[in-house]
Order: sequence, then C-alpha cells, then structure tokens
Amino acid sequence: MKICIDCRLIDSGGLGTFIRGILRHLISQREHSFLLIGDSSRLAVYESPNVSVSHCNLPIFSVKEQVGYPYHDVNRCDAYIAPNYNLPWGIRIPIYTVIHDVLYMDMPYMSSWVGRMLRKQYLRLSMKLSRHIFTVSHFSRARIVTHFPDVKSVSVCHNGLDETFTTPIVKPTALPEWITAPYYLYVGNLKPHKGIDTLVEAFETLPGDYRLIIAGSGDNFRSGINVDTLTRIERNVSMGRIILPGHVDQNTLFALYANATALIQPSVYEGFGIPPLEAMSMGTQAVISDIEVFREIYSGFPVTYFRAGDPSSLTSTLLALDRNKHISLSSELKEKYSYRATAQHILDRITNQSAS
Repeated sequence: MKICIDCRLIDSGGLGTFIRGILRHLISQREHSFLLIGDSSRLAVYESPNVSVSHCNLPIFSVKEQVGYPYHDVNRCDAYIAPNYNLPWGIRIPIYTVIHDVLYMDMPYMSSWVGRMLRKQYLRLSMKLSRHIFTVSHFSRARIVTHFPDVKSVSVCHNGLDETFTTPIVKPTALPEWITAPYYLYVGNLKPHKGIDTLVEAFETLPGDYRLIIAGSGDNFRSGINVDTLTRIERNVSMGRIILPGHVDQNTLFALYANATALIQPSVYEGFGIPPLEAMSMGTQAVISDIEVFREIYSGFPVTYFRAGDPSSLTSTLLALDRNKHISLSSELKEKYSYRATAQHILDRITNQSAS
C-alpha cells in the first residue's frame, strides 16, 4: 500500500510528538510506501526508497489549505492519515483521523461560542469523512462518543514514551548555568486547562528555597491565562523564583527532568498527558492531579496524586514529598505505552480494512 501522512504539525507540541513517534515506526515497514505532506526541508531526513515528500506548509484550518493542498499527490495513494481533525476537503481516498481530545466541547470557556461551534463542525466533518477514528485514551474515546454518538468507529491507540527516553545511552544531565537552586518542573504551555493557576498559587505558599521552572514552547505560551495568575507569575519571575525558559532543546529537557525534585502536572483536563511518563523514565517523581484520564493512564505507576484544582492539596502534597526520592520504572511500565505499538495498531487497521 501507499499511505499518505499529513506531517505539517511535526514540530508542534503534543501533536508533533505523536507524529514523530509513529512516523519512524510506520516508515520502517518496507513493504509499504509513504508520502509525507509538509515542509520538504524538515522532512528530508525521512526520505528513503519507500518514502517521498510533497512540500506543503499551508496553515491548518485555513482557506489556503482547502485550495492549495497537494490533492493530486494525495489521491494517488491508498490511504490518508490525519493526525488532527483538520481535513482538506478534496481527499478522495480512505481517511484515518486521530482525535486526541474534545477539549473545547468539554470546557466551553476555552473559546468563544463561535470558536466552539466552528471546532464542533470540523470535528463532525472529520468523523463523517473518516473511515476510522483513533484516539489516545479510553477517557477521550468516551468523551468523543458522548458528544458525537453517531461516530462510526473509534479505537484507542495511546501516546507513547519516545525511544530517546528509554534507550540505554547516557543522557546529558548537566544543568544550564541559569539554574542555581533546587526546583520543581512543569512542562507544557500556560493554557487554562493545564491548571497553571493551581500550580502558581500553591507554589507561592512553599518555602523560598525552591524554584519553579515552567518549560514549554513560546507559541501561545500565555494563551488564555487569567490576569491574576499572569500577575503572580510575573511577580515571581522578577523575584527569581519562577523561571520561564520557553522552548528547550532535547538535551536541556533531559537535564531538567533528571535533576528536578518532582515534575508537577496540575491539569484539569487532558487527552493523555505525556510529561509525567517522561519524567518517571528519567528517575524523577511525578505529582499529578487526580483527573479521570490520569487515573486511567497512570494506574500502576508510582505517581503521587493531589486533588485537581485545589492549591492547598497541591501544597500539602509537595510539603510531604520525599525530596530525595528516585523513581525506577520496571521494564513492563516503560514499555506499557509505545509508539511502536501505536503505529502498528494504525497500520493494521488500515491494511485490514483495505483488504475487506
């Protein structure tokens, strides 16, 4: 089979992690060929006898996307993988779409009424056009079915732990010079559903010998954050207690994970939530909110829960934490979430449905 994959978001946050994670395993299947849609200079590293690239850097959810997408190249393939629910309308081959969550349906305050309705229509259209929907947790599957009971078929293929976190190669652990004190770590953006307000309010009540590092992409880093929380962050930044390095490279991320007292993930909503998995693979304990999806994904893992949305619960949890504790995941837990398995699940679904 020849399979087309939309890779335009390969360097964006969680979506980019998912695309990179499954891509290396999909294209290793030499009995199939692949067409990658995206920036040709970025995707050149993947080109091989069974992999070609069609250049396209048109923004998603845009008129330009609908008009200028390389439909001729795409429609010469046998199947199309969309890692997000933006679907150019001229695709005439079987479509397989990944919907990571329905955040804007479950948390209406995240966007305007118009924005929410537009997203809902895009979701509805993608489900109508897709032969099958993949999602990353049973929680997300349940939420998709709740909002869209007519969806034809949905299966779960989890996010995974990137192989760079599990290979035996010694990872850089030397901290950047701008870190001069013990610290807690948060990895992600500052959007409301991430629970940043809870994190910052709790951190302000902790003793002053610790720092909080908030690492993540600079794109939309403060999107939707409330004024009070932003003021708290800026005040603590000026005091040197909160550090905002923005996007960090992989080696710096390894070092931040490995040397943190704990990774804190205070989300009130997630489709999966990868940072706790990455932190624990580096030996660092994870303090996470007790939301439903984390109870699902991290069942059996040595995580520490606190009550979601409750700063006092997070404060007391951090104060009771053993600051010298080191996490050691069993091989079974390290392999529980694998992009190799996810890629195989997607490929099996495509090839089986193609054969039927």
